[in-house]
Amino acid sequence: MTWLTSLPAAALVISGLVLALLVAIGGRLAVRALIPAAERQGAHTIAAPLMPALGAIFALLMGLTLASEAGFLASAQGIVSSEAADASRLAWAATSPGVDSEPIQAALLGYLQATRAHEWNGSNAANGDDPATTHAIASLENAVRTQAARPTLGTPTSTELLASLDALTSDRRARLAAASRQLPALYGRPGCRAERRVGPRRREGDCQSADPCTDNAALSACMIMHDR
Repeated sequence: MTWLTSLPAAALVISGLVLALLVAIGGRLAVRALIPAAERQGAHTIAAPLMPALGAIFALLMGLTLASEAGFLASAQGIVSSEAADASRLAWAATSPGVDSEPIQAALLGYLQATRAHEWNGSNAANGDDPATTHAIASLENAVRTQAARPTLGTPTSTELLASLDALTSDRRARLAAASRQLPALYGRPGCRAERRVGPRRREGDCQSADPCTDNAALSACMIMHDR
C-alpha cells in the first residue's frame, strides 16, 4: 500500500469521501434488490438498534489504529533523527587532526542528497535498492575506510570514523525497515496520514518543510557544507 500512503492528503480525503458515497449507494441498491418491499420496514426495525453498537465498535477500532500508527510514527521519526545525528557525528569526526576531511564530507553530502532524492517517497522509501544511493553509500564507505586505514592516524580517531559510519548505515537500514511496514489492505485509512509521514519515514508522500525528517536531513547537509 505504499502507492496509496504516498498520495497527497487532498487525494486521500477526496478518494475516501467518494468511496464512502459509493458504498452507501451500493448498499442502498443491494437492500432494494435483496429485500422485498413488504419486508423493508421490518428490516429497518431490526437494523436501527444495531447502529449504536456497531458505531461504538468502529470508533474503538479506529482509536486503536490511530494509537498504533502514532507509536510507529514516533519510532520512525526517532530513527530518522538518529540517522541525521550520525551524519553530523561523521562530519565532525572527519575534521579531526590528521584526517583529510574533503573526500569524506564530499561523499557524505552526496549520500544525504541521494537519500533525499531517491529514498524519501514512494516505493523507494521502503526498498533501499536505488542505484544512485547504493553508489553514494559505497563511495562514502570507501572514503571513510581509506582515511581510517592511514598509518599516521591514531586509533581513537580511526575508531570514531568507523563507528560513525557504522551507526549511519545501521540507522539507514532501520529507516528502510520502518518504511516497509504496511497496513493490511482492508484495514482502512485512519493510519494513512501517520504512515505517509514515515517516509523515510516512515516514508513516507512529499516531505514538507514542517516534517522533522526533512529538517534533520537538511540540517546535516548544511552542517557539512558549512564545515567544508
